[in-house]
Amino acid sequence: MHVFVHLCEVVHDLHCKAAMASTPSKKSTKTILVVDDEDAIRSMIGIVLRQGGYSVLEAADCETAERTYRRHRGRIDLLLTDVCLPGPNGPELAAALWESQPDLPVLFMSGLPEAEAHVPVLRKPFGVAELLHRVRTSVDGRGQTASGRSGIHAPRAVS
Repeated sequence: MHVFVHLCEVVHDLHCKAAMASTPSKKSTKTILVVDDEDAIRSMIGIVLRQGGYSVLEAADCETAERTYRRHRGRIDLLLTDVCLPGPNGPELAAALWESQPDLPVLFMSGLPEAEAHVPVLRKPFGVAELLHRVRTSVDGRGQTASGRSGIHAPRAVS
């Protein structure tokens, strides 16, 4: 784990400036809910997105994500969630949030090849530029929403 975190720091330092060059210079008004049970990954994604100008809310599991969603006073502009989470998985979280906000764009992430996706999935590991590009694309109205979902099937995570 320490090697991964250190590698993330190195990659971030090397690539962040180039990736940020393609990011709007002013702070975005967009809020992204990031859900990943891996603390280091979730933290790194949060850092990159904040430096990219986004407001970021973080959660380690679906229960916390739903609670964070309900307590947030503004609009959530993107759900960025891992497919496999302990307890309910990312697709189940998306379905629950779509009940309240059918137009909520969702970008799924997965490092598992056996996650069968019939929707776009951001494959782990990914770089800063790819993350920012995919988030920007999703926030700009080209992300998966309740009305356009075609389904994603994920194995249950085991802790």
